[in-house]
Amino acid sequence: GWHKKIRDALRDSRLVLHYQPIFSLANNKPVHHEVLVRLQGKKGRLHMPQSFLPAAERFHLMPLIDRFVLSQALSEMRNRPSLVCCINLAGPTMNDPDLPQYLIEEAGRHGIHPSRVVLEVTENEVISNMAMARNLTTTLQEHDFRFSLDDFGAGFSSFTYLKHLPVDFLKIDGHFIRDLTSDALDRVFVRAMNDIAHHLDICSVAEWV
Repeated sequence: GWHKKIRDALRDSRLVLHYQPIFSLANNKPVHHEVLVRLQGKKGRLHMPQSFLPAAERFHLMPLIDRFVLSQALSEMRNRPSLVCCINLAGPTMNDPDLPQYLIEEAGRHGIHPSRVVLEVTENEVISNMAMARNLTTTLQEHDFRFSLDDFGAGFSSFTYLKHLPVDFLKIDGHFIRDLTSDALDRVFVRAMNDIAHHLDICSVAEWV
């Protein structure tokens, strides 16, 4: 039944956005906010992403959800001039040849400078189509959009992909962070990822803090 629920939620604007702050360790101030989506049922209950996003992927609804989230987030940014948002892009959305022009036009329509928009892609999506991901990032970075590579370290040959993909933020996979205070090996991995990111002038973000 999720196919109809998602369609109805898109039609009735019942996808709700939450904004999770990503803090800097240097000054404990938010660097940006990651945009998280919830689906509000007709009786008001909020459904978490794991409840409906797998169905959205199965029924090819992710591009519709992503565009809705992008539009709503940009609208919120227009009302909050200091807000910088990190917005997730699903694989099918990244494959849309019209996506760059859509983003450029939507940012202009809302009066948002593209540097306030960080587009987040997962390592697995990048691995599945490196040429597409590289073309998307380079095209949009020319217009001052920024990129974050999510779930870094979860896939194979992560450093090789990082070498060839220009991104602004690197999100270290939460499995390396969860036991950081008690697991010496995790600390070695995280230190290596963080050092490499800094040498490439990329800002690193820790998941699951």
